[in-house]
Amino acid sequence: MISTSRAWTSYWMFIVGTAVCATTACAQGESDASSTIPDCASVTSHRLADLAIDGLHLGSATVGDIWKRFGKVPIVASGDAIEGVGRLCYLSPQKNIALRFSTHPAASPDHRVQSFSLSTRPTRPEENEKCHASELVTSRHNLTPAIALGMTRQKVEDAMGGPAKERTADGRDKYRFQCTRRDGATIYLKTHFVTVHYDEVSKVDELAMSYSSYD
Repeated sequence: MISTSRAWTSYWMFIVGTAVCATTACAQGESDASSTIPDCASVTSHRLADLAIDGLHLGSATVGDIWKRFGKVPIVASGDAIEGVGRLCYLSPQKNIALRFSTHPAASPDHRVQSFSLSTRPTRPEENEKCHASELVTSRHNLTPAIALGMTRQKVEDAMGGPAKERTADGRDKYRFQCTRRDGATIYLKTHFVTVHYDEVSKVDELAMSYSSYD
């Protein structure tokens, strides 16, 4: 899994999830947890088993797919190849909605995207300078799970199957989905996160979806 540079940790910490458990020692340490985490093959219909925006699915969508859908923009990297992140940023024509994707800091068109976020929250002017204006960025993207900017908390909870069981330090509701795949003595952990921030009238002003996986 790619962690963020220190400068961007506060922004991306609510987007990027837990990485892969891929050694025998790690598998032994996870043995108790795996007894309660379902097998991935048995939970394909779970609300959080698939995360997508406009038909682009996290886990399979690549940087090239994002460019083809929203337009080619530079990958703005922070940190190094080990402790860094690459960002692709798009703004609505009115510059009031930001759509951001994260990937490897040295990503090629074939690299997968790890997360995306939609936000109507104010951003620093220098951040907007690195974003590409696109008429395709709106408040009504086709998301899986079916949540959206401007939704009330009740509608989000209806779509997500109930209230969030976790909350981030900065007040975002956090939904987590995990499943495992076994390969001999090794347990591989797949994690999906959906985080939602509400404004002062309890409507969504920012949401993010991320994954980490064994493949």
